[in-house]
Amino acid sequence: MIGYDEIVRNKYMPCIKEAIEAGHLDSWSIVDLEGEREIIEGRLVGADPQPRMKIFVPADRGNLERARETARSALGLIRLPGLPMKAYIATEVGSHEQYLRQCVEDGVDSLVEKPVLAPIIGDEFDPSLISTTMAELIATASRRKARHSVMTLSRYHSIYNDRVIASLRDRMLAWKSPSRRPVAPGSPRTPSDDRKTLRAG
Repeated sequence: MIGYDEIVRNKYMPCIKEAIEAGHLDSWSIVDLEGEREIIEGRLVGADPQPRMKIFVPADRGNLERARETARSALGLIRLPGLPMKAYIATEVGSHEQYLRQCVEDGVDSLVEKPVLAPIIGDEFDPSLISTTMAELIATASRRKARHSVMTLSRYHSIYNDRVIASLRDRMLAWKSPSRRPVAPGSPRTPSDDRKTLRAG
């Protein structure tokens, strides 16, 4: 688990527990920033199961080579020789690339949150590098057996938008929702009338 925020703790810990109980995983570990150590330790109070290892790393923003070395070292420390490893990359988006790159190069299955990466040069986001970086990672990944996926929220998915949202939008338009209460001819409409309409609708 690369990054251990509130969402990971509340939403994914039950999945980790089920996977371990079912024999799909033997353990789990955390990689997070040294500056987050106290917060992470607080989140782990009462966690079941506890992580096998906790690796706290320095924030390496602005130094890409050092950030890549940090990712390489952290993943190397938690890897168990002879056993497959899976990585869930849930760090701040500026750190996605180095961990994803290391997973791709090492053949480690990964799941990365959207957006996949935000290339940083110095301390600034450089969107011009997104396409070339992704092309490079895809080319490298195609030569390995590991699988890599992107977690995207359902509201951003075309199936969700085309089948769920479009259907609701069509119904709302057909039913003229939200409905408005009629206003007597000649009466001015006030903001309070709109608020009442929204509550009533």
